[in-house]
Amino acid sequence: MAPADPTLWALSSPGDPEQSGDGLKTPVSQALLTEGVKNLENDLPVPAATQLLEPELCSNEDTGSSGITLPDHEIHDFLAASEFAMPNTWGIFASGATPFLNPADFLPDWERDAPVTALVEHLPPVLPMSYPHDSPSRSCFTLTNDEYEKVVANFTESDPSGALLQFRFPSKHAVIRFVRAFFKHMAPQFPVLHPPTFDVTLVPTPLLIEIMACGAMYSRERRTAEKLHRVGLQLSSEHWKRGSETQLWLLQANLLMTFFEAYNADWKVPQRAITMLSETAKLAHEAYSAIKGLSKSNYKNWVRLENHRCMAGMIIIGATLNSTMKEEYFKIMGMDFDFTLPAMTSVWMKNEGDWEQPVDAPDISETMRLIHTGKRYGPSLSDLGLLTIVSTFLAHVSSFELLTGSRHPLLWTAFVTEMSGPVQVLDELCKRPSACMSEDGITRSPLLKTARALLDSIYYHLYGSSQLSIMKELLGCPDILVDSESFNQLLRELSTNNFDKALKRAAEVFLEETRQGLQYLGSLEASHFGPVSTTAVFERGLILCCYLQTKRSHSPMTSSQSPLDALISEGIAEVESQQVSDYKHRTSAIPLLASSMILRDTSVWKWPPVVSSKLEALVEKLNLVS
Repeated sequence: MAPADPTLWALSSPGDPEQSGDGLKTPVSQALLTEGVKNLENDLPVPAATQLLEPELCSNEDTGSSGITLPDHEIHDFLAASEFAMPNTWGIFASGATPFLNPADFLPDWERDAPVTALVEHLPPVLPMSYPHDSPSRSCFTLTNDEYEKVVANFTESDPSGALLQFRFPSKHAVIRFVRAFFKHMAPQFPVLHPPTFDVTLVPTPLLIEIMACGAMYSRERRTAEKLHRVGLQLSSEHWKRGSETQLWLLQANLLMTFFEAYNADWKVPQRAITMLSETAKLAHEAYSAIKGLSKSNYKNWVRLENHRCMAGMIIIGATLNSTMKEEYFKIMGMDFDFTLPAMTSVWMKNEGDWEQPVDAPDISETMRLIHTGKRYGPSLSDLGLLTIVSTFLAHVSSFELLTGSRHPLLWTAFVTEMSGPVQVLDELCKRPSACMSEDGITRSPLLKTARALLDSIYYHLYGSSQLSIMKELLGCPDILVDSESFNQLLRELSTNNFDKALKRAAEVFLEETRQGLQYLGSLEASHFGPVSTTAVFERGLILCCYLQTKRSHSPMTSSQSPLDALISEGIAEVESQQVSDYKHRTSAIPLLASSMILRDTSVWKWPPVVSSKLEALVEKLNLVS
């Protein structure tokens, strides 16, 4: 492995982020949006228990109801001045809070010789797909005794207060397996670290600890992972309390910590993950300001500049959290800085000796403007670049859905009309021949799979907003089905404009995944593709369940089926043929059962199987009602 330059982890003193970008006006929705501002200001619900977190995010966990309150001028800015403020993506403006955990919360002992379990279960050869060959920077990570002693010394120096004296640092072999597991499993899904310049003796300790925490999750050592994560939080908090300057590694560490908090959580996304993401946004502003003026003429500067992919990581996490649960909201506005989209993975993985200055990737604002015109996008996008673009659109759809939705149907209809062109372009990008493969044309790409899943979510939110909202309430509280006829009547009364687009999308993916094998996909989801696509999986089940629950008669054997019903029926038949249960399930429950099976694996992240258990509870409730 090439020696790393410690300056790659440092940033110059941050200044004020550059303000950039002009909002792109959308002619169709402008009049309606402007006309509806006053109504929106007056009618937006604000439950008493809802507090607008400082600065700009809120949660309704206490009440279980939805609502957000915004200053009048900010609503006007969002709806009138930037009704599609996509050229500069989006931002979550940070609060001053920093995560802190008392050292007394740490467990005192370390299982130094914890058993090593297989990282990937043996899977049946159902699909002829391959996975990325491990590069030396991923699978050949080693650690000499001297290097290990240096790492331990770094840890001691990072804890000058002695708050972590009772914490036993992992053994050399534990460090090796955790770092290997991170680069083998998580780095392909969330590539915010540069493997060729990774040097374990130079990586700041809080970042290394969080790398090991994520690696321990993929090593199936959950208790160890949670201990490491708590230590990482503590060390980062100590860094903040010392008033140290912002550096790149802190942004990277915060991203990994936020990822860990979000997907190692219970049913509701914890408030701490949302707060951490808000803090990460502030760090991204500072990081961008510090590196934006560097020349790309040499390898070291290029690597530092390319670390703007951390901002892409922030967008991906924020978009998926924002679209997941009705009770979890960010106020999403136009991001006040632009950045270049991530380079191709093949370029990102090059050592200095093989590196040649690449052609610049397009800026995110330029790319968003082009896609928003509804025209085909010509320039090549990297896997991570495409995922970033799709995530940005998902974030925008989710935020607009919050502000308008069923309460302001004219505004929402105008917005859906404006989004139809961009969504079609995104669909074409995700359906291109290479979209099921990585950039080498051989291996299955977790980034592209995630991009397709987030595009699915865009379809469900854009074209099935009302139905999805009701079904998410049902998922959170299945007892609503006690009065099943009233519930069905409520679903039937929902607006059905464009719902067929959401249904068709859900049915096609449902059939595709049932053909591949639900148990097989469930095993892959945990180790190879990660938890980010969890939301799309359960939303798909909810959309199909809604349709089947309100359809008066639906039989897989009906001869006069519509094309949509034929797709769903074939998918249901595939599920039943896989003998997933001895119980005869209600037809409307089978898509939920399929989603539950894909998310059921408990070996890595906690949140997907928690969602799976919620889906199973709803399946049981549906089977009991008449």
